[in-house]
Amino acid sequence: MGVFATRSGFRPNPIGMSSVVLEGMCRERGQLLLELFGVDILDGTPVLDIKPYLPYADRIAEATGGFATQPPRACLRADFTDAARQALVTIERRYPGFAGLVTYVLGADLRPAYADTTDTIHKYWIES
Repeated sequence: MGVFATRSGFRPNPIGMSSVVLEGMCRERGQLLLELFGVDILDGTPVLDIKPYLPYADRIAEATGGFATQPPRACLRADFTDAARQALVTIERRYPGFAGLVTYVLGADLRPAYADTTDTIHKYWIES
């Protein structure tokens, strides 16, 4: 995934990010107008992108989401080389749970829906 397709706050541009409440939408003179609540921008500031609230990824108390209520399931098996496995063991000593997180993230099928989704085994390695 590219940085602009994710919710990463580490972006190579000065575009701000805000979590807001969408109160409503309307069309006026051929333009779509969004009624937003809790915005920390000036009136008239263009909204460049909208992403839905995802309860499993975003942590905002009392917020609700209806787009995707469950996280995607990991469906690909990640197979590590000996060097990568050893590196994970070393990191795991300092950051418990890291190996499980890496395995889960690599196992998530991040391909778009139109791509081939047959189970695939990916092999990961670390070059020294």
